[in-house]
Amino acid sequence: MTGPSTTSRGISGTGWPPDEPTPGRLPRPPEPPKRGLFARLTGTGKPHRPAPARPSRPPRAGKPPKPSARPRRLTAAAEAERAARRKGRRNIMVVTGSVGLILLAGAIGFGIWRAQTSSPYPVPANVYGSGNGAGVVAAGPGPVTVDIYADFACAACRSFGIGVEGDLDRMAAAGQITLVYHPLARQDSTANGDYSTRAASAAGCASDFSHLLPFINALWAAEPAGTTGLSDDQIIEVAGSAGIIDPQFARCVRDQRYREWVGKVTGEARSSLYAGSPTVLVNGGSIAPRGAGATPEELTAAVAAAASNVAAPGK
Repeated sequence: MTGPSTTSRGISGTGWPPDEPTPGRLPRPPEPPKRGLFARLTGTGKPHRPAPARPSRPPRAGKPPKPSARPRRLTAAAEAERAARRKGRRNIMVVTGSVGLILLAGAIGFGIWRAQTSSPYPVPANVYGSGNGAGVVAAGPGPVTVDIYADFACAACRSFGIGVEGDLDRMAAAGQITLVYHPLARQDSTANGDYSTRAASAAGCASDFSHLLPFINALWAAEPAGTTGLSDDQIIEVAGSAGIIDPQFARCVRDQRYREWVGKVTGEARSSLYAGSPTVLVNGGSIAPRGAGATPEELTAAVAAAASNVAAPGK
């Protein structure tokens, strides 16, 4: 009689795979599904395995490592920075020079504006005192004030101006005097084309450029002896010889910018110690007879005496 079978049939009835494991025998792991040719060629179904990292190889013995390009880029950046610094220094020098010119022009403009802010008409720069009819400072400052009232169409004024020119220059350069000119217009005529007013206004234009004394000296020397006067173009040419070469000055002369101021100065002279053209005052006192001006010796002595009086209280 045959005994019972040691294997049990599966559901399919084939006996494999077994429905239950055979006692004493381990079950076989399932085989992976077979891949066809297309799967093997294309790698379909094959799990991705990352490639192992390859260790870096040390440099060969005796051969220096290849230099990196980074230091070269840093050097180029440093060169660019140095070039920018050099350009910046040049720009600073140019800007400094430009600022200096702007400040100079601004100083001239500010002087004119400051003089005109309290006046209903244009007033030149360097006006002495607060009155709109005051004279203009030609040189200074110094402890002794010398006021000169003169008309550029006056023959006696021309002789006086030429005679004391050197002494006035010397005392002004030594810082002894403050020289104040009061340009008058008392000898205008049709014959000279109102030369007194035109020349006096031009003196105001010269004061705007801080060249009043050189301009007056050049004007006395250039005037014809008969006091027929000079044209506007001749006045501008005289100013050029005194160091004033500027289109604004020429425009100022031709426009007679300070014509009204000249009229005011002429009117104010009558209420002062003015005693005819020319009149010279030293610290407010006359030193010469009426309309005679003063000789160089009289002017020098009067300034020396006034200087000693100024210094005496401090001794």
